[in-house]
Amino acid sequence: MNTRFLVTEFGDVNDGWSQATDSVQRAINMAATVGGGTVVFPRGTFRCGTLELRSNVTLELTHGAVLLASPDLEDYRPIAESHGDRHPYHLIVARGCENIGLCGPGVIDGSAADFWEDAADPRAPIKVKRRLVTPLIEFVDCHDVRVADACLRNAVGWTLHLLRCERAWVHCVRIENDLRAPDSDGLVLNGCRDVWVRDSMIVTGTDAIAIKAARDAGPCERVTVSRCTLRANGSALACGPESWHPIRDIIFSDCIVHHSHTAVALHAVEAGGIEEVLVHDIIVDTRGELLDARPLVINARPADPAAGGAPAIRGVTVRNLRALTDGRMIIAAANGGMIEDVRLDDVTLRYPVVENTRRYLEPAMLEERIGSLEARRATAALVAENVQQLRVTNFDVRWPAGPATAEWLPDWKRLRNTGEILPREAWLAQASPAVPAMWLRGVVGEIVTKAQGYNGAPAIDAQDCRLE
Repeated sequence: MNTRFLVTEFGDVNDGWSQATDSVQRAINMAATVGGGTVVFPRGTFRCGTLELRSNVTLELTHGAVLLASPDLEDYRPIAESHGDRHPYHLIVARGCENIGLCGPGVIDGSAADFWEDAADPRAPIKVKRRLVTPLIEFVDCHDVRVADACLRNAVGWTLHLLRCERAWVHCVRIENDLRAPDSDGLVLNGCRDVWVRDSMIVTGTDAIAIKAARDAGPCERVTVSRCTLRANGSALACGPESWHPIRDIIFSDCIVHHSHTAVALHAVEAGGIEEVLVHDIIVDTRGELLDARPLVINARPADPAAGGAPAIRGVTVRNLRALTDGRMIIAAANGGMIEDVRLDDVTLRYPVVENTRRYLEPAMLEERIGSLEARRATAALVAENVQQLRVTNFDVRWPAGPATAEWLPDWKRLRNTGEILPREAWLAQASPAVPAMWLRGVVGEIVTKAQGYNGAPAIDAQDCRLE
């Protein structure tokens, strides 16, 4: 029998001002003491600092309930040292627990605006003014985790982070963050095994769903993401770039990606590598405020070539991807990285407008330095460099049939990872460029396509390739 513990029975703390941390923690501890149960948040606003979840306990936020992250860092207990985008402060944390969960239909609110500076330019990324509560929710070394029917919003950094967890279900979850928020990944699966994510909606400023294998994590494997709707100013569906351990056996399927910079991204920059990834039945549009949108990126490039090790990406299949885009698909290995056994089958790219890639500034972040400089500047629907066993079938490109609509011709765009705002004349080609359907260098494989080049360009611009 599931015992239920009403938070307000442990203190009158649902007014949004009173500190509710102690009352909620007492309810959690009581549930754990009797062997488990559900801690229930009734209607009202519960302002809390760090809450530590226990084994066999689920937090349930009823309709009208808000669990509000305190804007005061003094209300949080440091859990661990900072690690990149991860800070030691969290709203909800669980370590070494089993059979734990969060469920709705109430809201968990990260109070992000309280940690931000006022933006001098509302088009630029938001700046933070102090140490952060990030990840907002962190589960470490946990088994049998369930997050369902929950709404998570206004995270100041990562929203939901699972580190070295096994058997996790994330179903019918809604994550809503500011599109300008830095490092605001929605769901991060870091060194996890056997994870199912489905029927969820995520809107966020960086990656929507990110699969990682950080140095302090381990292999990340057997992850399925399906039937999700995603919007991200980073990558909607991503593996890497943290790939210290293998990332393998991944499925992204039946998802809609809209108004996103990158739909699917595989970045191998450490020696762990990425292998056996299936991407199928994805609908994409890359319309947004950022330059150089990409329906697909597959990138193998060592973060530090001097350190040794060759990051590799192997066994990737992309099938039935439909994209409305102004950007390129890029598959490139550089500086000792390796990409092999990649299949693109039944891929259609439809272009309302063609951007002038050669005008872009050089992006600063590592994961944007994809392939050689020549590849980064190449204009084509598909750019591929140093790829072994690339097989492309039923690849279709539909170039602009007429003038682009206003929604694809905004007055300005921003260079990703910077505050650089460029007016339309700086990023849009003054005249229609000649663009091949494919730009290939150092590729071995088989290409079957009826796609044509644009404005007099050849269908395929290939050098140093062996193609069938």
